[in-house]
Amino acid sequence: MTIAKLSEYSTTPASNTDIGGININEGCSPANLNNAIRELMAQLKDFRDGTIAGAVVTPTNNQLTVRGGGTGLISSGTSGNVLTSDGSGWVSSAPNYVPTGGMMMWGTASAPTGYLLCNGAAVSRSTYSALFAVLGTTYGSGDGSTTFNLPDFRDRFPVGAGTTYSANSTGGSANAITVSHTHTFTTGSAGSASGSAVLGNSGDFGPRSASGIMSVSTSLANRPQGSAGGGSFESLNITIPDHTHTGTTDSTGSSGTNANLPPYLGVYFIIKT
Repeated sequence: MTIAKLSEYSTTPASNTDIGGININEGCSPANLNNAIRELMAQLKDFRDGTIAGAVVTPTNNQLTVRGGGTGLISSGTSGNVLTSDGSGWVSSAPNYVPTGGMMMWGTASAPTGYLLCNGAAVSRSTYSALFAVLGTTYGSGDGSTTFNLPDFRDRFPVGAGTTYSANSTGGSANAITVSHTHTFTTGSAGSASGSAVLGNSGDFGPRSASGIMSVSTSLANRPQGSAGGGSFESLNITIPDHTHTGTTDSTGSSGTNANLPPYLGVYFIIKT
C-alpha cells in the first residue's frame, strides 16, 4: 500500500516500506532514500498547512484552520468565544450556557451582552423574537402589538409559581405589621355577695328604710335609748346582685410604617434574550 499521509504510517518501523510510493525497503537505492526524505518533508508541510484531507487542526499566525469536518474557521477569533459545530461547519460564537428566558441575579445596573434587566420594560417583539417566543405576554403585553414586557424584579422577592401563585402574580407588603387597634371585652358573671353592719341601738330616730342594694332588718318607732326604752340593735344589710362588666382597652400597635422584613441585600435580576 502506498503511504500518502502521516496518519497511514505504522508504529512498527519494519512495516513502513514506502513513502508516497517511493520504495524504502532494505537494499533500496540511495536515490530512493533521498527522494523518500523529500516526500516526507512535503507531507509534513502539507499536514502543517492543513492541505491534507483528514488533518485536524493547524495553527497559523494565531489563526485556527479546521479541515476535513466542516467549512473551516480561518480567523483570529473573538476573545472569550468558543468553537462549536452547526452541523455543516465550525463556528466561533459567544458561550451560551443559559437558555433563552433563563433568569439570574446580577451585580450591576448594566446587563451583559445577550441579557436584559428584569425591570418590567416593554421591548421589541421582533428584536427579541426568541425571548418573545418563550415568554409571550406572560409579564405584560406591552403596546399590544409590537412590544412585550419583561419580568419586573425591582424591589421584589421571587416566589415559586404553582397552585397558590401564578406566573407574574404580585402581592405582599414591606409594611406587613400589626396596625393600631382596640379590644372590646365583656366579663362573665361576677356572682353575688352580701354583708351587714351593726348600727347601734334602734329606736333613736324613728323608722329606718333603704333602697337599691341596701336594706335594714326592721323599721321601729322613735324611742329613747337605754334599758328602760326597750331599744334593740338593728342591722344595715348590703347585697351585691349578679352583674357583668364591659369596656375598651387603650390603643396599641404602630401606625403602619414599621417594615417587617428579614435582613436583605439588593441585587439586580437579568434575563437571557
